[in-house]
Amino acid sequence: LEGASIEILGTGFRATTTAPGTYRFTGVPAGQYWLLARRSGYAPIRITATVAAGTDRELPFDLERLPRNVSELTMLADGGMSRHWYQDFVARSHASFGSFLTRDDIVADSGDLVQIAQLHLPGRSRYTLEQRLGSGFIPARGRLARLANANCTPAVSFNGARPEPGLSVADFDRDQVEALEIYPRGNRVPTEFAYSQRTGCGLIVVWGK
Repeated sequence: LEGASIEILGTGFRATTTAPGTYRFTGVPAGQYWLLARRSGYAPIRITATVAAGTDRELPFDLERLPRNVSELTMLADGGMSRHWYQDFVARSHASFGSFLTRDDIVADSGDLVQIAQLHLPGRSRYTLEQRLGSGFIPARGRLARLANANCTPAVSFNGARPEPGLSVADFDRDQVEALEIYPRGNRVPTEFAYSQRTGCGLIVVWGK
């Protein structure tokens, strides 16, 4: 598509696609980023990407044409709605004490979200999934998740919202998750996520597609 706007959120990088539908950014520093693609008549798309130093990346967008009964102005407005969330993600990835995983990082790992989160939590604090059966526990892929050998579990936020009691990364399908922020201890949680005592044991922020 020609004339689509491509933006790396939280930065000054912006481009417009050419007649063949191509775009290019040069000089992008290494890091984790959100990209936004928009074009009149199509639904906007956001994706995450990890950029390594000295490498080239090919990041295609597959824009979906808007149905006639959907307001184009509404959809284009949604492309910019809560943009500060994504800009804040980029800013925290360069300044905070957490681990930042984009879609690239999630796809590169063969485990589920619980196993991926486990890799970035303190050594003795590992996630286990288990389901009660009779008087004991058996390993299972269920909704119940807890930390083994730890006194408490990290809180879980979805799309930057206030953490909900009982919410776990096990409740999310990894194919529908675009990014993760993992803060292993309460003293590393950014102030914008420091909700009362819920984040005292750390925080995992799940960003949906």
